[in-house]
Amino acid sequence: MSAQSQSDASLSPETKTTCSSAQASQFHLFPLLPFELRLKIYHIALSVPRTIPITCERGIRQPGNRRYAKHFTSSLPIPPLLLVSHETRTEALSFYTPSFIVPSSPTISIPINFSLDTPILEDTVLAYISPSTQKSIQRLILECSDALYFGHFNMGFVKGMPRLEEVEFRGGLGGLFSWDSQNHWRGEDAFVGAIVDAFVDERRNDREWVCPRVRVIDVRTGVEKAVLERGKWVDEEEGEGAVV
Repeated sequence: MSAQSQSDASLSPETKTTCSSAQASQFHLFPLLPFELRLKIYHIALSVPRTIPITCERGIRQPGNRRYAKHFTSSLPIPPLLLVSHETRTEALSFYTPSFIVPSSPTISIPINFSLDTPILEDTVLAYISPSTQKSIQRLILECSDALYFGHFNMGFVKGMPRLEEVEFRGGLGGLFSWDSQNHWRGEDAFVGAIVDAFVDERRNDREWVCPRVRVIDVRTGVEKAVLERGKWVDEEEGEGAVV
């Protein structure tokens, strides 16, 4: 028996498993692959869609007690290819756009590929998103706690996203009710109906607006409660009301 075989035989099963796993996760010859093949591998790794949770830290500016955005951040780690090497970073930078930049923190950004990635954030921070980022968003998930508040104050920010194809609303618990005591909707219908009606009314009022596809999800159960398909207002919608 060779010295190598004797050495392997002396290893415990746990050690052999650890060594095999380490070997399977490493490929030291990768830098020797042709550049075109490495590039293709980078592109495959970069083409995985991500859902990016985004939060906004806000402050109060004096005088006037006006709120402003200090910066946007995400709990999702930075894409690894931005950190591996100069070569991978160069390719990754061609995929990602530095986004959610605010004047108070011009060096802080979130790398996003808007053709693949979906930001998820609270609807109350829509007012702090820069126009350049608004114009780039194609898919969006909004955590909404008050449907009527969204319709009155935040619908305009959604309309300011010309490339937006789909917006998903996630509501539940406190989000099932409205601050308007005169609202005719009750319980879960209060949230679902108010969201859908807000978009239906906006399409009716601005018939040239291409409304994104709207989905309303109960965040507690994951159940899809309503869908409004993408498009402009058509006269056939008159009198149809909300889809619940």
